[in-house]
Amino acid sequence: VWAAMPPLTTNRLTVELDSSPELKKLLKELSKKTMNEIREDLAAKEESLSTTRRLLGMAKIKHSVKEIVDRIEAGVRPILVGAWHTDVIDELHFSLAEKGVVSAILDGRTSAEKKQAHTKAFNNGTLDVLVGQIAAMGVSLNLQGGSHIVVVEEDWSPAVMDQFFARCHRLGQKNHVHVDIFQSDTKLDKAVHRISKAKRRGHNEMMEQSDD
Repeated sequence: VWAAMPPLTTNRLTVELDSSPELKKLLKELSKKTMNEIREDLAAKEESLSTTRRLLGMAKIKHSVKEIVDRIEAGVRPILVGAWHTDVIDELHFSLAEKGVVSAILDGRTSAEKKQAHTKAFNNGTLDVLVGQIAAMGVSLNLQGGSHIVVVEEDWSPAVMDQFFARCHRLGQKNHVHVDIFQSDTKLDKAVHRISKAKRRGHNEMMEQSDD
């Protein structure tokens, strides 16, 4: 099955932040912590860190929208955009609309009827962008009409991210799938990436052992 799949390429791009005073304060406090401490706080779903993650997503929007619009103007469309927080999703959708981009939202608030309509519009090229909540993109969702993915808020679970990529990178996809993960130059995004890499490495080692 996998031999018949087109390639998938993942790139990590550092984006500028449009930081609020609250985020700047939280990031300054976070810079004093070690990576292990941040990792423990993430695992414990520490409240201030959850707030920092949400504000960090909001701070990426301005530059992310510019990057997405540049791709569309270059003929790259449709694009599946992934985020986590509903206010980040809503602001991405609003900001893209201001730039004349035809987009729709698909998350836990989307009705079954609209979900079907947005999927059809994405696959037939009527939409420029579909902004999706990463965890809400069910395994049955087929978005192979697009082969370009942008991630604004990354999850630290590689399994969750792989399921999201598989909305486009699936049997029937004829094109090389390109994924751009927008990260900031902050300890928080670096910690999320390290956790994801460690989990993926552990999973691969476990799979290798099971093959022995």
